[in-house]
Amino acid sequence: MESSCEQAKEPVSNGEPLSRFLIVEFTDDNIVYNSTSVRQNPDAQDFYRLKQQLQTSKTLFEDPDFPASNHTVLGHDSQANVQWVRPSEITPKPKFYAQGPPEYSVEKRSVLHGFLSTAMTCLSTNQEAFLRTVPSDNAFEGKLYRGLFHFRFWQYGRWVDVVIDDRLPMMDGKLLFIRPTLQNEFWCALLEKAYAKLCGSYSAIASRDLCEAMQDFTGGITERYFLGQSVANVDVCYELIGSKLAKGSLMAAVKMNNNRGSHSYSILKAVTIESKMIGLQTPVEELIEINYLQSGGMSLTADCYRKSWLRIDEFVKNYDFVDICNMTPNQMGQPLSEDYSWQLSCIEGSWVYGSTAGGSKDDLKSFWTNPQFVVQLAHPDKIDNSGSCHLVISLMQKPGATGYLPISFLVFQLTDEDFRTKSVPMAFSKKKMPKIISHPSFSSGREVTGRVRIPPCTLLIVPCTQKRNIEGNFFLRIFSKPSRKVVETSPSSTPTMGANWASIARMFYSLADAKGTIDHIDLASILNTHFFTNKPKSKTKSILRKVLSRKSSHLEDSAKPPDGSHQEFVEHVAQFLASSGQTTTTATPERLTYDGFKRAIRDVQQWKELFDFYDPDRKGYLDRKKLIKTLTKSSAANVDGQPHSSSSSLLQWLEMEQEDKIHLEEFIYYSQQNPVIMRLEMTAHMNEQMFEKVVNVK
Repeated sequence: MESSCEQAKEPVSNGEPLSRFLIVEFTDDNIVYNSTSVRQNPDAQDFYRLKQQLQTSKTLFEDPDFPASNHTVLGHDSQANVQWVRPSEITPKPKFYAQGPPEYSVEKRSVLHGFLSTAMTCLSTNQEAFLRTVPSDNAFEGKLYRGLFHFRFWQYGRWVDVVIDDRLPMMDGKLLFIRPTLQNEFWCALLEKAYAKLCGSYSAIASRDLCEAMQDFTGGITERYFLGQSVANVDVCYELIGSKLAKGSLMAAVKMNNNRGSHSYSILKAVTIESKMIGLQTPVEELIEINYLQSGGMSLTADCYRKSWLRIDEFVKNYDFVDICNMTPNQMGQPLSEDYSWQLSCIEGSWVYGSTAGGSKDDLKSFWTNPQFVVQLAHPDKIDNSGSCHLVISLMQKPGATGYLPISFLVFQLTDEDFRTKSVPMAFSKKKMPKIISHPSFSSGREVTGRVRIPPCTLLIVPCTQKRNIEGNFFLRIFSKPSRKVVETSPSSTPTMGANWASIARMFYSLADAKGTIDHIDLASILNTHFFTNKPKSKTKSILRKVLSRKSSHLEDSAKPPDGSHQEFVEHVAQFLASSGQTTTTATPERLTYDGFKRAIRDVQQWKELFDFYDPDRKGYLDRKKLIKTLTKSSAANVDGQPHSSSSSLLQWLEMEQEDKIHLEEFIYYSQQNPVIMRLEMTAHMNEQMFEKVVNVK
């Protein structure tokens, strides 16, 4: 089993960029809390360190990040009469587990969190997955009890450890939301609280759904199987459920209930005793009596009084779809057998306005600017007698300010000729469009998945939004049988934060005002400290600096004429970046929130990557004449092969310059003015190298 996963840089929780969740890693059966490969938030809550401190102080934990307040329950302050109590105040002898790790012990008492109780029950059917999310060192007994517990959740390629106190919300003497079947067992109520903290509040849980919860618990890949298509062939449905359960997948049947939402039920077993039967967990208040079982004289009995059984044909008729969460190899340790061995590649990227947010294939000229990934399927699967390769593709998006975007991906089948005749990234006209192998419908959910079964070949995967120039962040997972190779055919659209990112973020917060924003002068200070460290030594003022110094005279005191100095120029570049990265409407548009700041730094790092590409000797500057020559020969053209309309203006700027040395801050200004040209220029020059990486895969 091979797993090469380029992990997400930051866990996401309630939109907070620097969460206080500790990132953990799993290596085989070991749990690593302080891996040198992970950049931790220095203020992250460490369960074991906190517990040691509480042992010394002999106090019970009260979580400052998730306080016992109405805001924690509702997401806003209200007059609701919510009481917060510890389990020891509810029952004299609380237990984390009443009888060891649970099986089917969640009672669904809240419509708001009904899907979460189903996800918990599904999780309890897979003990390995359960113990990964619910650590076994949680307990109420003994002197080590200090009122704190911890749980682990998967967030876009990272596992985070969420620490909580054990104060639970109650009203009228009863727990508000999920309750256990045994009154002295509290693992599910505490897991719910940790998940509420991950989401931001108890009420925020409702913004998620069953698939998202199962995925957050396991890191699996989700898919939905509509039962309407199985009415004619119930045997296929039965085999699907049985094979998924055998592989450890979490599964739940869902029934839509007109305008009253949906009801979900955990699928526990698939057995054959005279008839093919599906075992479901039924909530206590919705127990179903199956007359068929009582009158048929069958030996099948429920091993739990909350389990109900349906014949497969009854199951298909009574439920609308099945939500499935498939376990991935690096989440679940060793595969069950060689038949289930998979490779997993994880890639994080962005759709960037004016650069990589190309939209759907309805507009081919912009579509091909989307991020692209080549997958080389070199050999057929060993266990497939048809000589085919299997591929599962998962495209996830991170929530933005306006929620989820309509997203999808296209999978094209390429030929060797495509590589020899096309620049990288690929671009095709409508008449020469390669064969589309897969194109799931656009979805505004968190994840879109698709399956491909095809003989060995080369595929091109293009993730996209439905509309062009809509920005967003995505997390792409490619799940396949050996052997295959994945190559990104465009420069990374995600900032590589680097080892100094923590100090960059700290500098942002040290300069930020009470609202957590900075202006372009602050941004200039950050750029000078971390990026523009090599100040130009030439006394000659460039044409660009002269022009900008006249345009930006308001940056200086009106009594002091602008001189086109390095500092003034950097402030102008920072002002431009701030305007591009600004995400909120304020009295001063150039003030940046943290999200806007990350966007600006992302752009700087993209253009620095291109600058370094042109400056392999790391001299700290580019030769203007060589750059003009390179751009003149550039293959930066549109799909029809015509030069880009803005390339002449870019060359005109460079030809007007008197200075032969183009420094990073000037290069960034050029690049910001002509983002598409500069991006296509870089990828065109990488074409030959990228072709060799792809076609030489063995």
